[in-house]
Amino acid sequence: MPQAVNIPHMGVGQLNAYVQQLLEEDVLLSQVAVEGEISAFKRYPSGHCYFTLKDAEGAISGVMFKWYAAHLAFAPRDGMRVVAFGSVTLYVRDGRYQLAVRALMPAGEGALAAQLEALKRRLAAEGLFDQARKRPLPAYPRRVALVTSGQGAALRDMLRISARRNPAIGVLVCPVAVQGAEAAGEIAAMLEKIGRRDDIDVIIVGRGGGSAEDLMAFSDERVVRAVAGCPVPVVSAIGHEVDTPLCDLAADVRAATPSHAAELVFPLLSEWKQRVRQARQAMAEDARGRLAGASQRVDGARTLLEARHPGRAIETARQRLETCRQLLDERMAGQLNRRALALGRATAALEGVSPLAPLGRGYALLQLNGAPVRSVAALAVGDKVEARLADGRAYLTVEGKATDGE
Repeated sequence: MPQAVNIPHMGVGQLNAYVQQLLEEDVLLSQVAVEGEISAFKRYPSGHCYFTLKDAEGAISGVMFKWYAAHLAFAPRDGMRVVAFGSVTLYVRDGRYQLAVRALMPAGEGALAAQLEALKRRLAAEGLFDQARKRPLPAYPRRVALVTSGQGAALRDMLRISARRNPAIGVLVCPVAVQGAEAAGEIAAMLEKIGRRDDIDVIIVGRGGGSAEDLMAFSDERVVRAVAGCPVPVVSAIGHEVDTPLCDLAADVRAATPSHAAELVFPLLSEWKQRVRQARQAMAEDARGRLAGASQRVDGARTLLEARHPGRAIETARQRLETCRQLLDERMAGQLNRRALALGRATAALEGVSPLAPLGRGYALLQLNGAPVRSVAALAVGDKVEARLADGRAYLTVEGKATDGE
């Protein structure tokens, strides 16, 4: 018996989950086309379909979930031989492996369907169907090209809707074959031709309904590459709800029918005019707002300029200078008045103590040789004495002298 330490331990659910992961990671089993006979087919109220696919050598359970079953182009029944496209997976709960079917068609169409599925995978791997590369439709196209049959109802429907919704938009009719051996080449060539023009804003490629064989041109690799490589946004409008032509996956926008495409591409003229009016009104309001703002800024600049004008500064300085001059004059006049008063008082005081003051009262000042004579003893007979009076001087000669006691 093997040593237990070398055997991994796991639960049933873990084992089933591991096997499921192995199946899902297997490249071959992720994309298979299995041919066999349907038995025990049942569609449940949920929309899911369950059945068994078998042949002489074996059988496998099949499940087709509702989002895939909704696109079935026929009613599967027991005993019908079909080709199922899908992947092999495991139902973890029961440990039962099954075929998860994404597409189902009668066996006679199996080879063609397998080719289309292979082409789809190859183009998808190149990125032709990536959502990131798809462009939005212009809101206001100038001219729209209609690539379709020149005699079909699809063209009449698109022209009728374009005329009703917006006759101001130009329409370029580009007639091509939409089925048959020459259709794919004509459609691809027309797309390349339109792509070289500079007056087309949107292209609608379409036709009305038809069988899967009728629509084969729109899954042709040349058409798919022309749609994906067109420099102008392309709307694919193939009127077939069941099948999905590959050009639908490559186009920027997919429409259910040509009429639907026209509704998407041609905006209503009334709405167009309304938006133009709204845009004009918004522009006018914006212009008025900008003008009012500019006017306010000009007024502010004018006020600031006037406040900072050199003339205003000079006038202010002149006024200050004049005020200073007046104040200086007032202060100088006051100072002079105060000093004049002080001088007068000082003069009066000096005059009061001046030796010359008594002269005005009839006294005289005697001077001998320029010095005041204060005593009779200082004089001698014959001295020349100067007598200073209030109104002048007199020159005297001493003829005699006597003191008050003699």
